[in-house]
Amino acid sequence: MIPSRAPSPAGSSLTLTVSRRGGRRNSWVEVAAFAAIMSVGVFLRFYRLDSLPPGIDLDEARNGVEALRVLAGSHPLFFTMFDPREPAFIYSLTLAVRALGHTALAMRVTGAVWGLLGVALTYSLARQWFGRGAGLFAMAGMAGSLWDLAMNRWAERDITLLLFLFFFWRGFERRSTASFALAGVFASLCAYAYVAARILPLLILLLLAGQWLLARQSIAACRKGLLAGLGAAALTIAPLAAYFVRNPDVFFGRIGQISSLGQPLPGLQAESVWQTSANTLGMFFLHGDVNWRDDVAALPVFAWWLAVPFCLGLLWTLRHAFSPAKDVRQRLGEPASAAFRLYPCLWLLLWQAVLLVPAFLARPSPQYDRTIGAAPSTYILLGIGLAASSAWLQRHGFGPAGWLLGGTLVALLTVNTYQAYFQRYPTSDKPRHVFEYGQANDAAVLNQRRPEPDHTFIFLGAQSGLAVRYLAPQYNAATWMEDFSQLLPIPPSGNATYVFAQPSLPSNGDLPAIAQRYFPAAETAAKASFLNGDQAGRVFDVAADQIAEFEGGKRQLNGNFGDKVRLDSVSEGAAQMAAKAGQDVRLGLTWSVTAPSRDNYAAFIHVVDIGGKVVAQDDRQGLPTNGWQPGMRFLSLHELHLPADAAPGPYRVLAGLDRRTASQPSTSLGELGPQLEVLVLQVEAPSVPRSATGEPT
Repeated sequence: MIPSRAPSPAGSSLTLTVSRRGGRRNSWVEVAAFAAIMSVGVFLRFYRLDSLPPGIDLDEARNGVEALRVLAGSHPLFFTMFDPREPAFIYSLTLAVRALGHTALAMRVTGAVWGLLGVALTYSLARQWFGRGAGLFAMAGMAGSLWDLAMNRWAERDITLLLFLFFFWRGFERRSTASFALAGVFASLCAYAYVAARILPLLILLLLAGQWLLARQSIAACRKGLLAGLGAAALTIAPLAAYFVRNPDVFFGRIGQISSLGQPLPGLQAESVWQTSANTLGMFFLHGDVNWRDDVAALPVFAWWLAVPFCLGLLWTLRHAFSPAKDVRQRLGEPASAAFRLYPCLWLLLWQAVLLVPAFLARPSPQYDRTIGAAPSTYILLGIGLAASSAWLQRHGFGPAGWLLGGTLVALLTVNTYQAYFQRYPTSDKPRHVFEYGQANDAAVLNQRRPEPDHTFIFLGAQSGLAVRYLAPQYNAATWMEDFSQLLPIPPSGNATYVFAQPSLPSNGDLPAIAQRYFPAAETAAKASFLNGDQAGRVFDVAADQIAEFEGGKRQLNGNFGDKVRLDSVSEGAAQMAAKAGQDVRLGLTWSVTAPSRDNYAAFIHVVDIGGKVVAQDDRQGLPTNGWQPGMRFLSLHELHLPADAAPGPYRVLAGLDRRTASQPSTSLGELGPQLEVLVLQVEAPSVPRSATGEPT
């Protein structure tokens, strides 16, 4: 046996040199891999960003309208114009709107930038806990994930959670008071970013409890840092906490609406907690989100060939839940960590479980945006599965084959995501419906043609028209009509522009919009259709002479209805009109508003026989979103069909105005005064066929 001896200085120098060279080589490989993955992330998040998604979603439009309020000088701590909304994303969106204008691109760029930060921070956090292999795999999973991509291209707001976890770990690892303080700040900022973050205190308590049970000395050694973090968190959350104390309905309102513990909102299935939990867990392997805003054709998070390494990562993490960071990193083939008795697998499992709880307790399910806080932890579990498998193969003589296989799998994930989002997604009509494709086109037409707002009439309700309100905010001054409206406002004089989008259009592309029924010769200034031909958006220009043609003879009536509305005229110039049984009769009425009202008005025509029986009728209802205002004028079109068996004689045509509920189908609240005779139809006796000699046949 050769006795052991200390290595020579030359040997030490050689060993150190090799180590440094290897370290430098590994560092360059890591930097190159990081850059390549970020490049993929940038490409997926910015490619065709101006056209996909194909419009503006309702939630996006609400954020956009709130951002416009900020630019106009309003700076609320919490946004409540619609449902309660956290401020962080909206204020960051405001910067993009200031730079890029009130466009869909400003919205998309904001989400994409937040998303890219999330990809990079996932790498930083996974590397900090598990080493570079798991970090790069997790980062690649996030970069190429359809789940994360779909969220990034319309909204993304989970980076504060990643920053909290990074600095919280770093505080323990380095016993750094400054890191704990930053962790406290970012923990509280989560509450300013997204609603699901309200469960974060539970995660913090569980992490501290785990450290206390497994490494009590870590808590004792970091007392000052933890207190600093608590103080920083308290100072950061204080304004929002005070706001919630003063406005508890804001804190609990949205939670109460979506909770699976209460009654479901109209139109939602009454899923129990067990169902929502099962559906949320099933989204990973079986069935994803049915909402095309967040997913493509309800694809699950993982295809089977990625479900396997994800499950391996989950099982590996469970097995090593109580192993300290040093042992975990060594088993993954990484240099030993100097972390002070920290337990990364336990931390990761707690993160994954707690951030899924909001989705377990919410309807509908599964819903990707409510689980977005668990997306990074999901891909870290995938990264662990791939890194652990690669390290095992390397230890058993397969060299880098495992790492190459893992890289191939995440590359295939990226290819699948590209095919789903950029090839399959654009060929479906469902994203166009979700993202208000028609409204986006209408807004572009308004911005291009610039009709006068006081001559523009937009048939989109207070809630459904928000995409136009964000994309073409100068038309907030236009007259907006609720979706169901069929009364047509007109300007005091001159031409008019009428704007329609779903749901104020007939779905069938062959059916006329209500403006075309009033004005068959109206110019179609622009139209957008869904892929199946159904109507998505329409803009009509109506000339002043077309309005005059509709009003026809304009026989004055001056009928007073409840001192609120005046019936000015009827289109038929004569007081009597000859008609035949089975004939179609078209009448137009012109009305003026004389007093303000929030009522849904229904203008109607009844045709009554000599005995007072109604034999034909037609009505049109309508309500401006801001109510009826004095000076407004509107038209009502009435298309009547006389019964084929109508007896000869006079029939009175009576006009009236009914107050109806705004909720549809509407119900009557009572008429505004007595009905007014506007015309008498003289139904002629049917002609009797005669023979060539003049005798009746």
